[in-house]
Amino acid sequence: MVCDPCTPSNLVSNGCVDASEVMDTDPDVAGCQGGGPVGTAATSNDDTSSGEESTTTSSDVDTTATDDGTDTTTTGPMPCMGNGDCDAGGAAPFCSPDSGMCVPCSMMPQPDDACAAVDGMRPLCRDDVCVQCTPDEADACMDGTPICDGELGSCVPCTAHDQCPGGAGCNLFDGECLPSDAVVMAGPTGDYTSLALAVAGLGAGDGTIIVQQASFDEPVVVSGTRVIAFVAADGTMPSWTRTRGAGGPSQLRVDGATVLMEGIQVSANNGSVNPGIRVETAGRLWIDRGRIIGNPGGAVIAQENSELVLRNSFMGGNQEIDVLQVLNSSASILYTTIGGGLTGTPGSSTGLYCEGTGSAEVRNSIIVSRDTAPEIECMDLMVSDSAMETDPGVGAGNTIVGDVVLTWFVDYNAGDFHLMGDGLGTFTGVATWTVGDPPVDIDEDARPMMEAPDYAGADVP
Repeated sequence: MVCDPCTPSNLVSNGCVDASEVMDTDPDVAGCQGGGPVGTAATSNDDTSSGEESTTTSSDVDTTATDDGTDTTTTGPMPCMGNGDCDAGGAAPFCSPDSGMCVPCSMMPQPDDACAAVDGMRPLCRDDVCVQCTPDEADACMDGTPICDGELGSCVPCTAHDQCPGGAGCNLFDGECLPSDAVVMAGPTGDYTSLALAVAGLGAGDGTIIVQQASFDEPVVVSGTRVIAFVAADGTMPSWTRTRGAGGPSQLRVDGATVLMEGIQVSANNGSVNPGIRVETAGRLWIDRGRIIGNPGGAVIAQENSELVLRNSFMGGNQEIDVLQVLNSSASILYTTIGGGLTGTPGSSTGLYCEGTGSAEVRNSIIVSRDTAPEIECMDLMVSDSAMETDPGVGAGNTIVGDVVLTWFVDYNAGDFHLMGDGLGTFTGVATWTVGDPPVDIDEDARPMMEAPDYAGADVP
């Protein structure tokens, strides 16, 4: 075999042809003067007439011995006639029309167009790779994957409210941003002075309510199939009470709808019949950094096939009733502190109570009660890396702390479960932070952000 640089059609075999097929000259290719041995450059007429042979070895040529003792030679960049000749999954998947070589997208005449022609889902060429999006070019991200992950170059679901544009909240259940043109503010200087008016002001559709620092004393119902987010304004902890009229309704009732709540305190419900929050009729409620405390009727009741998610929240206090009731529904509890009250009737003030098909998954949390009965009564239960008074008999990595000591917390009876005193040592290292867990605690203090031991409950002291 000889090297024939004058025959482009032979590029598929790296220019190697049988000696009988070599072209002596080609007026369209400068310097073409016939072929030479494999791994050598062609010789010029002047060199030939003088009887001297000039041989140049390329630094890109590798010679490898085969089993039969012969040598095979390959060059560095791969020649090509089209993209099909290049490795689609490799570092150089495109055939350059300029060089006839396989190259990364960045070496194509129109890098973005080259990417789009091959994969319409990854139409941008960045750092030699075709990607779906960049943080500055996120137009491709919408619907169920509205956020661009800059490291992956791919569109992903939202996982936090502040990722969404225009102040809109994130529907954390499915990862979609709520409409950016349906954002209102409730509070003394907001669009509406009450939460109920803000909900009504959004009409029948989905939307986000930014809640200013204030005390709202009112019941609110969110019904239908709509999605509403109540998000505290930055640096605030709005208070939501219901003090007017004994035995009145909950501060919030979710009837079949989806509600997201972050950074809001729900307390001081004046009735012992209804809890601070009730979720029913297959409703969904997601609470982040909330304080559902000091409600005589309990913190939350989830019933009728509803779904509840609690993260980085305080629940309970000195209330003489079960704090969290999961009735024929499901609850996911992460980095949450639940404290039941003191009662003369054992079993009347558990931290977590399930009934019927009620189920709960608890991780990295603290569940205790001043009640002499067990702090958890739930048949369908999974608990891991959490602290409680008695062994739940399920899960792994749990720490049994014995009867609750009030001085573990700043003010147990008031529902202030920030850790102090001996509580610092009791609950440190109990939890294990894993990828996907919240990056901050109830006060937005940083968590480990790597798989490592962490404080159980909502507070990192």
